[in-house]
Amino acid sequence: MARICSVCHKKADTITQTANTVGKAVICWDCYNKIRDFSLKSSFESLEDIENNEEIVMTELQENRFPPEVIHEYQKYYEEKKYPFQKEERMITTTSSFDGYWIREYLGLVSGEAEINKSLFSSLEKPGHAFGINEAQDRAASAAMREARRKGANAIVGARTDVVTDLACVLVTGTAVIVEEEN
Repeated sequence: MARICSVCHKKADTITQTANTVGKAVICWDCYNKIRDFSLKSSFESLEDIENNEEIVMTELQENRFPPEVIHEYQKYYEEKKYPFQKEERMITTTSSFDGYWIREYLGLVSGEAEINKSLFSSLEKPGHAFGINEAQDRAASAAMREARRKGANAIVGARTDVVTDLACVLVTGTAVIVEEEN
């Protein structure tokens, strides 16, 4: 029995090839190749490489209306890819300081933004709504931290998270700083 592609709804299995499965989703080769084309890399050298690639792929998946189960599976894929690099601590706090550290220099305001999965955001009653916001908040915090690193910072203080419901996105803002351990 032929399977149907979760993305384009065409026959996914053909005489010459079988469909890919991504979690519970079935993806034909044409749609799979589109996803592969979104990605700039298949191997990564840093957490920033992974996060930059993830941002591109997630945006393309959402803009091209890929089903939530496909998006969720790719989110899991990127989380697995990030794990070895996550030993590098992401220092972000809502307070004005870190215990055991002093702020050497203030480098200015930084922000990060991430879309909330619109299918999860469309109804507050849907299960997974909080997961969609939490996941978007984590991506927005990572984007803010990338901006802070570009400014030469190693931490963010005074972080604030805002959920912009009419735009279905999460914003994380704060002050980029250079912190050093106290003696």
